[in-house]
This record gives sequence, structure tokens and C-alpha cells, in this order.
Amino acid sequence: MRRLPRVLVPVVLAAGLLLSGCSDEVRGTAAPATTPSTSGSSSSSSAPTTGNEEYEEFCTDGEALFDEVDEAFDAAEGTGSAAYAEVLQQAVDAFDALEPPEEIADDWEESRDGFAGLRDTVAAIDPAAPDAEQQAVDIISAGETTVGPAFQRVNEWIDENCP
Repeated sequence: MRRLPRVLVPVVLAAGLLLSGCSDEVRGTAAPATTPSTSGSSSSSSAPTTGNEEYEEFCTDGEALFDEVDEAFDAAEGTGSAAYAEVLQQAVDAFDALEPPEEIADDWEESRDGFAGLRDTVAAIDPAAPDAEQQAVDIISAGETTVGPAFQRVNEWIDENCP
């Protein structure tokens, strides 16, 4: 069976790695190369504000939440499609638990909604199907194109603003 691609895991988990300031250096997990859209989002245009307590809290809390999601993804490998649906729910919960800075609020919400869609699609897989886990992996892998662009913009903002 093919393992969950480590290219997508950063899409799902990059917040934890980026919020810790370790984006490209940790396990080679840079966010996927995507071209940010030119929709009205301007999440990466803010000047860095290192030292801002509001951002520090967001960065610290986000790191903790998404580290838990990272561990859950690792634990889900080889345990079936339902485990992936649970981890995707945990990712959605992590997005919901954090109040993003205004500069990335739209992209944060779009990312959250993308993970909710992945969760719903994976949850609809018949866990008794012989290829259920592979179906989940394929769905999550395809999510790179739907979730990736908004999360790339979030990623860029985090790179610029989190210590």
C-alpha cells in the first residue's frame, strides 16, 4: 500500500511546522509548490510583526494544536480510512480553535473548509472496502490542489510573522 504522501502532509500539517518556525527545515516538509491565486487575498503582504503578542499567541497555540494533528496522522497510517477521517476532523477542529489574524482570516477559513470537505469525502468511504485506506490516501493526496493554494498563502503569512 502506498503511504500518505509527505507532500500533502505539510498541506494538512504545515501550520504546526510553520508556526514553530521550522517550515522547510523540518523533515523536508515545505508546503507544496503552488501558485497563489490572485483572488482578493493579501495574506502575505503584511510587514513582519515579530514581537506582537497577538501573533505570538496564535503561533504558539497553533504549533501545539497542529503538532497533535501531525502525531495523529502518523498514528493513522495503516489503520484504515476511518482513522484518516478522524484525523481530518481533528485538523478542522484545530482550525476552529484558533482565531487567525485578520490578514489571513479568509485564507484560513478557505483552508478549514477544504479540510472539512476532505473529511466528509473520506468519511463517506466504506471502511469495509478492501482498498478503503488507499481510497482515503488518494482523496487526501488530491486535496493538495484544492486546499493547497489558500494554505500556501497562510503558510507565507506564517513564515513572515511567526517567530
